[in-house]
This record gives sequence, C-alpha cells and structure tokens, in this order.
Amino acid sequence: MDSTYEDFFRRVDRLAWALKDLGVKAGDVVATLCWNTSEHLELYMAITASGAVLHPINVRLSVDQIVGIVTHARDAVVFVDSAMVPTLAAPLRKATPGTIVVAIDGKNGTRSLEYDELLGAQSDELFPYEELSEDEPAAMAYSSATTGMAKGVVYSHRALHTMMLGLADTWGISHSDTEPFSSWL
Repeated sequence: MDSTYEDFFRRVDRLAWALKDLGVKAGDVVATLCWNTSEHLELYMAITASGAVLHPINVRLSVDQIVGIVTHARDAVVFVDSAMVPTLAAPLRKATPGTIVVAIDGKNGTRSLEYDELLGAQSDELFPYEELSEDEPAAMAYSSATTGMAKGVVYSHRALHTMMLGLADTWGISHSDTEPFSSWL
C-alpha cells in the first residue's frame, strides 16, 4: 500500500488520541511486541510524542520473560502483533489485570482491541502535543535476560536523540562529508 507522510502523521495523531482515550498519561509506559511494520513506526512516534514512555519488547523472548518484563515495567497498554496475541493475551491479563492488550491487525479471534478499529474511532483533528523536556523519559528497554532476570534502562528524549545522531547508518553524516573551511574562500 502506498502511503504519504501526510497519511502517516494523520495516523500518528489518531493513535495519540487513542492513547488518551485509553487513559494513557504522560509518563505512563506503553509496550510494543511487534515486528517492524508501519504500525510499529506509528507507535514509536505517537507514544513518545504524546509524553508516554515507549517500551519495545523483544518478540523472541519466552512468554514467562515477556510477562515478567511487562509486570515489572507496569505497562499500561501493550500493543501486540496479532500472531502473538493467542499466546500472550491470557498470561498478560492474568499477570497484569489493568493492562490493555491491543492486537495490531485483529485477525486473532480474541477479545483484544483491534488497532485499526481503535484508530478509526478517533478524531481527525490534529493532536495537541505538549512541549516535552529533553530530560523526560522517552523509552525503556530490557536486556534479553541471558544471565538471569531481565534488567531495564530508561532513556530520556535527549539520550535517544544523541544515540540516533551517533549512528552512522541513521544519517550517514561523517567528517568526510564536509569541505575544509579554506575551500569556501
């Protein structure tokens, strides 16, 4: 499906409205258990821009590890790829009764909310994003627990921005992309 940036940001705004409707407030943790899809990118944008904390979870972890991480992180909402919902929905609801599970494509036969229906029920108005401090939490990540219980770390908006700028494959800007000042004269 072809999509434009306008389409993308319209969906991000609708998702930000949906998060608000689900009761997500600034500082609340929202998890994603998703493959690399356009919906996952929308989640990255809407969660962090709305002031919530993005919590991507490694989809290759065991159910027990995932439930333990979601419980420890106190995720308010978990967005789950539909292929994983049948395995994860019941354990997540049992371990974290307040957590809302949202299926990414809804073809799972469970009673979870469905992503596109959730977006479709939202306003077309621009979302009124608050100005965020660069020191506020933006994302959290847990280790893969290869040596015991998974350990988490929280990144600020500034830390994420700094890491992104430091990755050569992100922007591809390096010292060799500049001309010496003397060549301008």
